[in-house]
Amino acid sequence: MTRIKTSRYVDCPFSATLDFAEKAVSRRCGLFLTPAPALGERVHFAALGTDDTSDGTRKHTALLLAWRPQNEGLFPNFTGVLTFRPKSRGACMLLNGRYEPPFGLFGRIFDAFIGRAIAQRTMRALLDELGTEIEAEYDAERRSHRTAS
Repeated sequence: MTRIKTSRYVDCPFSATLDFAEKAVSRRCGLFLTPAPALGERVHFAALGTDDTSDGTRKHTALLLAWRPQNEGLFPNFTGVLTFRPKSRGACMLLNGRYEPPFGLFGRIFDAFIGRAIAQRTMRALLDELGTEIEAEYDAERRSHRTAS
């Protein structure tokens, strides 16, 4: 089992990030995951809110994420937890997950030399997409409040 971790800063108040992330995730019936445009796989995607047990000092909510490739084989199934922490005037999204490389021993060797880096870039691309959507949603809400006043 390979464990993977990545993070991204979001220019959105911590108190709003989970709501906007849930909206961004719920709009997706599937994902196209890719570390680079030529490499990619469409996956069946699911997310569920849960208690964030990674912070013993405060009660937070997190998103459980899971996906499996539509075409079994090259890409592994993935399970992870997306958490949020206050940082500066925004928040930090943290994605911790795990997957089992396909193809047994050969897959584990490939993962050690190349696959893990591909997975890291893929997770980073996913967080970049979610972060961009969260920031756009937050900006739209701020603009609508300004024009309503």
